[in-house]
Amino acid sequence: MTGSNIHKPHDKLFKLALEEIAVAKEFFNAHLPKHILEKMDLTTLKLENDTFIDPTFKETEADLVYSSRLENSTAYLYVLIEQQSSVDPMMAFRLLVYMIRIIELHLKQNPGSKKLPLVIPMVIYAGDDFWNAPLEIFPLFGECEALAREIFLKPYQLIEVNRISDEVLREQLLSGLVAFTLKYRKIVDFKQFLETLMPWIQEVEIQGGHGVSLNRTVLKYVIARIQCGDKDLLIQKARQHLTPDLQGEVMTIAQQWKDEGIQQGVQQGVQQGVQLGEAAMLTRQIRRRFGNIPKIITQRITKADPETLLLWSDKVLDATNLDEIFTENIEES
Repeated sequence: MTGSNIHKPHDKLFKLALEEIAVAKEFFNAHLPKHILEKMDLTTLKLENDTFIDPTFKETEADLVYSSRLENSTAYLYVLIEQQSSVDPMMAFRLLVYMIRIIELHLKQNPGSKKLPLVIPMVIYAGDDFWNAPLEIFPLFGECEALAREIFLKPYQLIEVNRISDEVLREQLLSGLVAFTLKYRKIVDFKQFLETLMPWIQEVEIQGGHGVSLNRTVLKYVIARIQCGDKDLLIQKARQHLTPDLQGEVMTIAQQWKDEGIQQGVQQGVQQGVQLGEAAMLTRQIRRRFGNIPKIITQRITKADPETLLLWSDKVLDATNLDEIFTENIEES
C-alpha cells in the first residue's frame, strides 16, 4: 500500500509504531518527566485503545491510551498525535475534555471505585510552524486568567445549609428563605417552623418584585411535603400573615387536597364495593354447589382481588370439589 492510499499517513506512522509496546516503553522512558517515571511501573504498560477511545469525543485517528501502574493506583497515558498543519490554540482545552472522558470511562468500568485515575496527556506535533499555543488551560481564559488560576480546579465552595444558623439565614431575605425552607425539609415541629416562615414570606411579599414568585415556589414546596394533619395549621397561619393573593393560592391548593381526597375515597369505595360484591357472589355459588365453606376458604375469598375472584367464579361451574377451584392449575409437562 502506497502512502497516498493511507488515510492521514503521517499520523498513522506514529500511531502504528507506538501500538508496539516495546516502542511505547522506549518513547515514554525518553519523554516522561523523571519524577513520574520513578513512580511508574512501565512493565505493566498496556494499550487500552479499544476501551477508551470513544468516537463521540475522538477528533483524530491518532489517539492512543495506555494504562500503567503508578505506585498503588492506575494511571493512563494519553497520547494525541496532532495531524493539523497549523497549531491548535485550543489544544489545552481539547486535552481536558479527552482526559475527563477517559476518567468517566474508567469509573464506568470500575463501579464503586473511590479513586480517580491519573491521566497524563502528551501531544506529538510534526507541523512546520513552531508550536505557540498555551501548554496549559489558564491562558485560554484571557483577561480572567488570574481569576481562573485562583478558582479553576481548586477546592469548590461548600454551603451546608444545615450548619448555618437561622439568624444568619434570616439576614438574607430571598436566598435565605430558600435555604431555611430546605434546612427544615424534614419538619419536626411544624408549628414552630411556620412561626418563622410565614412572617418571613410576608416580608418578602411586601418587598414585591421577584419575591412574589419566590413565595409561591416556597409555599408549593412546603405544601407538597407536609402531613395531612398540618394542613389546617398552614391555612390558619396563611390567613394571619399572607396577603389575599397568597392566601388564595394556599386555599386553592387546600381545595385540591379536599377534592383529591374525596376522589380517592370514591375510587377506593367503588373498588371495595366491586370486590365485596364479587366475593359475596362467589360465596353463594360455592355454598349452593358444595354446602358449608371451610374457614380457610372464606378467608382467602375475603382477601382476594377482583381478578382472582372472577377466576374462581369461572372454575365453580366445572369443579367437582373445592380443591379444583382453589388449587393452582398445574401445567401438563
